[in-house]
Amino acid sequence: MDNVHIPFMNKLVSKTGPEFVEAKLAERDLRHTRMGDSRYVLEPNIKDGKGGLRDLQMLYWIVKYLYQVESPDDFYDRGILTKTDTNIFNKAERFFWTVRFHIHYISGRAEERMAFHLQADISERMGYSSCRSIKGVEQFMKDYFLTAKNVGNLTMILCSILEEHHKKKQRRFQFPSFNSSGKVSIGYKIDGGRVRFSCQNPLKKNPSQMLGLFKEAQRLNCELHPSALRLVTQHLNIIDANFQNSKKNNSIFLDILLGPVPDRALMRLNDAGVFGRFVTQFGDVIAQMQYDMYHVYTVDEHTIRAVGVLNQIENKNLIKDHPISCEVIREIHSRRVLYVAILLHDIAKGQLGDHSTLGAKI
Repeated sequence: MDNVHIPFMNKLVSKTGPEFVEAKLAERDLRHTRMGDSRYVLEPNIKDGKGGLRDLQMLYWIVKYLYQVESPDDFYDRGILTKTDTNIFNKAERFFWTVRFHIHYISGRAEERMAFHLQADISERMGYSSCRSIKGVEQFMKDYFLTAKNVGNLTMILCSILEEHHKKKQRRFQFPSFNSSGKVSIGYKIDGGRVRFSCQNPLKKNPSQMLGLFKEAQRLNCELHPSALRLVTQHLNIIDANFQNSKKNNSIFLDILLGPVPDRALMRLNDAGVFGRFVTQFGDVIAQMQYDMYHVYTVDEHTIRAVGVLNQIENKNLIKDHPISCEVIREIHSRRVLYVAILLHDIAKGQLGDHSTLGAKI
């Protein structure tokens, strides 16, 4: 990824740092929309898909433009990313290029879509083997989706750093601003239309604020500030057995599940790495592909989208498509039981045996 990859820079040399970042992120958003706006699809586009090679290159181009770096290794030397973040970047780049080369070699032409019939061959060529409960190709695709997720996290981290270095009012960067309504809860504040912690690092003294951050964003109908998200991702180790068994934390999580537009809030929790650590069994199905013809998404995305559909049925937003369901749901005695049941319905996918029976035990 050297200078030959960025021929457009001469045209953009007059742009300020924030303007350049905005332009590249807007370009990325349009590309994601064109590709379906999901990392977790059955046949991902290795180049232009969400979290793919082009997103990784975009990060490099932005940093190169703003900081004149010569290679991704300079990210750490210049203090832009941590050593861990830089290693993640390099590992993702190697993985994507390796997969892309295999796609082109097997197809005999320039092909960016990792078609279903190519995946088993690529996984075998890359040394993935099957075990009792999971096929080699499923392990390979899980690594692909986790890599794409890591690229999304790096984008969030980088935008957080750029906001600190290039503050400018009314600039969008990574996340769009929303007009929040209502009083902000103690421990949080609104910055640029996005919610963040009110003090520098409250998580060590009050770990529950980690889940509370996502609940607050859901309640105020606003996005999370990148700096708050980065703080969360850097402190995922506080989610231990005590955190998981805390009545307060479980109450916050259920409030999120039963709150407005729960799928959006759950997706934020998942992208930040919080969901899979708090509900450890859910962590096992993150990026787990379902190899059949009626599941389009990975287990985690499928589950979160199912919760969203349930919420839309409850709010009668799908009354034309599902009139009976929208009527019957009024007879439900416990919203909490229904939502938890939807959340856990595929919790044992990928394990050896009937996932329905195993999931019931979980």
